[in-house]
Amino acid sequence: MADKVRTIEFHDLRHKLSRRYGDAMGLKSERRTVVVRVATEDGVVGWGEFYGQGVVPDQFRLAAELVEGASPVASNPVVDKLSVVNPRIAAGIEIALWDIRGKIAGLSMAELLGGPYRAAQPAYASLQNVSEAPDVAAAAVEEALTAIAKGYCAVKMKIGWHAPAIDLAWIERVLQALPADVLLAIDANRMLDLPVARHIAGAIRAPERIAWFEEPVSRAWPAPYRELRDSTAIAIAGGESMPIAMLEQVIATRAMDIINPDLVGHGGVGRMQHLFALCATQGVRLVPHVFDGQLARVATLHLLAAQPAWSERQSAFQAAPLECDISPNPLRDDLLEIALKPDAAGCIAVPTAPGLGITVNETILRTHAIKLAA
Repeated sequence: MADKVRTIEFHDLRHKLSRRYGDAMGLKSERRTVVVRVATEDGVVGWGEFYGQGVVPDQFRLAAELVEGASPVASNPVVDKLSVVNPRIAAGIEIALWDIRGKIAGLSMAELLGGPYRAAQPAYASLQNVSEAPDVAAAAVEEALTAIAKGYCAVKMKIGWHAPAIDLAWIERVLQALPADVLLAIDANRMLDLPVARHIAGAIRAPERIAWFEEPVSRAWPAPYRELRDSTAIAIAGGESMPIAMLEQVIATRAMDIINPDLVGHGGVGRMQHLFALCATQGVRLVPHVFDGQLARVATLHLLAAQPAWSERQSAFQAAPLECDISPNPLRDDLLEIALKPDAAGCIAVPTAPGLGITVNETILRTHAIKLAA
């Protein structure tokens, strides 16, 4: 049995895009992620990942000092210490330690979490349809149809970066282009005020086809979410950038129908399990946010598979769907030897091999590394 971590490496990966993408907060010209490789004295290797924005070199060094020499199978104290350095680094390393524990035990991460409830998890395609295209509505329709062609049965699109009338016109064009049984979620990235959000929610012609309205207003206060939730039949979602304490308040007051915490952004598996438990007491749904990071997505897939199905039969999904960004990104698409793809039902198979159950294409680390930290 591996008893100590021997080495930890942080591979800071970046890829310049030929075409910018974005959301209501602006356009971006690169993709970035940090892949973590943890090796034990017995040669067991675990892989993790986190978002590198805002992480400074000293944090890489401090994290390495805390992890090297620690037990990979008794990791909670180490993860708690890492959270003080940086919660995202803590979560990325925790994913790698789950991978190691699973490989030592011969169990998948979902099995270590208590066992999967399903072999494949519902999923939806997340579009980054904010662009510089001359006809942004046509571009949004094209991206939505691409998602359907890839096998997804639900789609999320960005709004909030043009006037409400334009947003509503896009929504209608995308709904008309999609098959009638495909649900559409809309995400405004906190760019609307409450009256505009109310207007958009009330003006959509087929509200029953909207899976949820994500982050319509500011993250600063839960109360506007509650007011909007009480004024529309469309499910209101948010919270990907709210602190844990505020999410606890959102759940306790049922200010949202759905919360979207991030496994990496909110500090790891333990905190996500805490939020799942709170949601279960109040009838609030938890649909995790997952953006950059294919290893983070795989870990989230295991976490979701270990959660029971939703009890209501008349619901948008049978269980929390996995967010799958489909915009061009080799740091995501080429990172795994076997890619994540939806099946005929639009679900993603839960890996069954030990740990995360995946094999990393290490060529990507050499091809896209800007620097090798720690």
